[in-house]
Order: sequence, then structure tokens, then C-alpha cells
Amino acid sequence: MMGYINNITERWQKLRPGNGKAVGAVLLQRNEANQWTAHGLALRLQKGVVSITDQWQQAIGPGTAPQNLPKDLPYVLVLDGKGVLHKPITANSPAAPVERLKEALPGVAPKDFYLQVTGGAETDFLSLIRRDVFDQLSGDWQAAGYWVVGTTLGPWVGAFLAAVLDPSASNQTVPAGNHRLDTRQGKPLSITAMQANGDNDSDNDTLTIGDQRLGRLWVPAYAAGLSWLLTGGIAPAPSIETVKQRAAEWRQRKRFEATGKGLLAGIFLLLLLNFVVFGHLRKQIGGLETQVSRLSASSGKENEIFRQMQQKKAFFEQNGWLHGTHHSFLADTLAAGLPPGIRLLELGIHPNDEKQSRQEKRLVFVSSTVVVKGVCASPGPLQEWMYRLGQSRWVASMGEPSYQFDPQLKAGVFTLTIQVKEGL
Repeated sequence: MMGYINNITERWQKLRPGNGKAVGAVLLQRNEANQWTAHGLALRLQKGVVSITDQWQQAIGPGTAPQNLPKDLPYVLVLDGKGVLHKPITANSPAAPVERLKEALPGVAPKDFYLQVTGGAETDFLSLIRRDVFDQLSGDWQAAGYWVVGTTLGPWVGAFLAAVLDPSASNQTVPAGNHRLDTRQGKPLSITAMQANGDNDSDNDTLTIGDQRLGRLWVPAYAAGLSWLLTGGIAPAPSIETVKQRAAEWRQRKRFEATGKGLLAGIFLLLLLNFVVFGHLRKQIGGLETQVSRLSASSGKENEIFRQMQQKKAFFEQNGWLHGTHHSFLADTLAAGLPPGIRLLELGIHPNDEKQSRQEKRLVFVSSTVVVKGVCASPGPLQEWMYRLGQSRWVASMGEPSYQFDPQLKAGVFTLTIQVKEGL
């Protein structure tokens, strides 16, 4: 089932995309045989349109992970079924979830469970799952190469759909997995169990969204994925540090990829500019040589023109502009070996010697020198990178780097000077 919903700008004008352009969302229901049944969707947000790009259903045995799912997506999981318990509790209580667990289930050890509190229209709802069950599930997904960046317990996330699809409605009913979720003004009111045998396509077991009808077993996954795309998270959600850490790592990974693409684009533009300037300078030299040959008959101006040509030619040769430069080689080598913990800010290849240029009133460049400026979280990655650079055949020597912590960047700023071997 593929489809889309549009007019996000009008319908969710107060929401902004929070976690990129695509997400995988899966409803996992555990049966009496401790087997998970997965109903999943892949959602994409593009130009104000949320579309379903893929849909799947799998049975997952204990100690295993789903097969053949895209691994370039972050995943949000909706957990329900055996081992996931829901209890109504006092509404708007200031007590911590642990205290509310003691109120609802006296004698239960809080350290054995992950807890989730859902604010309801009349009462709140406490959902819990055993830590060992979730940790095993999460570990299986991570070992299989999937990024689990968000999770929620039970059908309560379906209230998010009720809130955003028809905000003016007071009471709504959302089919969500094996439950029917009643809501009031976008907040859960009650849940009613439904039979768990198969996917029923009757009107009571589907939800129409835009141009598509979703079966009840895909509604919780859709709601969780839509919440992740539009708000940057899932509500309600249990406090699980491993999931929060994976979400932070995923966001860092995407930022690093975007930075890397920007850096490569900048290097490409620098190389393109270098090529254009190099070709322009060679063309200038050819024009000067042609001009000298044409004016050779004019003895009065010949020497002056020849002297000017030689000066410019010497200037170009002194700065290495008459030969193929090593800018691209040096830039590519530095960028290719850059560790993930280091980000470059400036890269100066054969930099300008400002003091000497002022004294001689002409541009003077420092040959065979590369100046690198960047940031890193700690000196360790910098020392390791310097050690690898020192093994390169083109490095003659390296100066002692300057390193200073920048509070605004929350990282250390360093400057490193590299001497390039002659003759490369």
C-alpha cells in the first residue's frame, strides 16, 4: 500500500520537520510463544508531503531481528502484546513514574521495568515492559545493523493522529493495533481490546489518511513515524538511555554526512578555481610571448617588454604556477585521512607571507608549507592524526600544534603547520 498525505504546511503549520526526511516505523506485538510480529512502514517527508514508500510484515523469533529491511533509515518501534502492561492511574499526579508504579502495582520492583506515563483526558495511563525483554530486542536490532532511535509502549501514540488529522473534533476513535483507542481533544480516553487474528479491512478496522486506508495493525507505526518526522520525537515514550544515545548518534551521523558533503563540494570548487586560474595564467604567459615576438622589430620597446615578461615569468615560476600544483593532492590526502573526531576550519596550501609581502610590496608565498586549522573534542584524535600524517611520504616535518579550548564551539581549536618535502 503506497500513498501520501499533503497540505502539511496548512494542517501542521505549528510543527517543523524534526529528524530528517525519512524514517522506518514498526509495530511489534509479542505473542504467547514470545514471538514478535512486525507490521512496518517506511515514511518519507518531501516538499510538504508525507508518503509511504514501503510496507512489510514479518514474524520475528526470539533472539532474532527482522530480515531485509533498509539499513539506511532510523527506526521507531511501537511495542505491545505479551509483556507490555497498561494500567490507569491518577491523572496529573506530580509523582515520579517509579512512585506511580508503586501506587498502581504494589510489590513490583521498578528496577526490573521500563516505565511510560501517558497523560489522558480523564486518567493517566502507566505502561511498562521488562528491561530484559526490551534490552534483548534492542540488542538484536542493533546487532543486525538497524538504528533504533525511538520507542513507545502501547497504542497511545495513535492519539497523535487524532490530534493532527482533525483537531476540531472533540471525541474520536482510532483503530490502533489490537486495540481501539478512544480520544478526547487529542488525549487518550480509554482503550478496548480487539481480536488479534489477522488484518481486517472493515471500516471499523481501518483509518483513512489522505488518499489511503491504513489497516489497524499499521496505524500505530504510521503515527509513531509521523510524530518522529514532524515533531522530532515520540510521545509518550519510556526513558531508555540506550535509545536516547542511539538517537543522538544518528543525528550526529547525519550532521557529519552533511558536513562531509559540504567539505567535498568546497574542495571541488577550490580545485575547479585552481584549474581555471592555472589555465588563465598559462594563457597570459603565451600571450606575452606572442606579443614579444610581434614587437621584436620595435627595438625601442623590445627590451622593456622583454624585461616585463621575464619578471612575470619569474614570479610565476617562483610560486610554482608554471607547473602542475600539488594543491589537489595535498587537499585530498588531508581530507581522506581525517578522523571523525576532527573537523577542519581552514586549509592553507603555500600560504601568503603577509610580513614579507608588505616589505617587498609584492605577493610572497611560503613554499612547501601547509597550515591546517580545525577543531576536535580532545587532543587524542589530533595526536593520532599527526602520527599518521608523519608517516606520509610527502611530509618533511610538522611543527608543534597550538591547541586551545573554545567555549562557544565546545571543542579545542588547533593550528598545525606542515612542511612538504621538496621535489614532490
